[in-house]
Amino acid sequence: MAYRDTSLNLGVSEGVDFNNGVYNVDQAVGGPEVGTNAPAANMVTDMQLIYYFSYIIYRDGNKQHFPSKPGERFDYTPSHMNYHSEHTKQQASAIIWRFQTDVLRRGKPVYRDGRCDPATGKYSTISQSLYTISLFNFYYGHTVKGAYGVDDWQGYLMSDPLLPEQLRWELKFRDPALTWM
Repeated sequence: MAYRDTSLNLGVSEGVDFNNGVYNVDQAVGGPEVGTNAPAANMVTDMQLIYYFSYIIYRDGNKQHFPSKPGERFDYTPSHMNYHSEHTKQQASAIIWRFQTDVLRRGKPVYRDGRCDPATGKYSTISQSLYTISLFNFYYGHTVKGAYGVDDWQGYLMSDPLLPEQLRWELKFRDPALTWM
């Protein structure tokens, strides 16, 4: 189940403050683990967080950094999806792979495997690259600041009507300090 991890502080980047923690996943989301072929748990609120981040980043983000492909539409709304369907679980891996590919093009070190593991620090001890979930937080924070002029990216997430209600309540349950309008 997704949660705000206040032990992970990524610093300040281009005016966006990541010192109050980041949103993290409890279990892996996406495809099987490379090498062991262990399946990802694909817990509902963990998937909701990944779908939400990717939706905002690709819909409203900097098109130079995260361009849409010709004819591509983001016709899924994170708050109206069936997170129990096999299609949604399989599609999560493709979304993560696409994000990792675009991040690599930007020159950020990320391990491209179509999987988003829980972050336990800034860098993975196995791949020595940035955790994908940390990069989702990073680009989401910058997207919210750039597209909407919002400094409080964590507060924006909690008040966004596109955030699935189950995820909103889970985040609030696990961190009573979070508030929303």
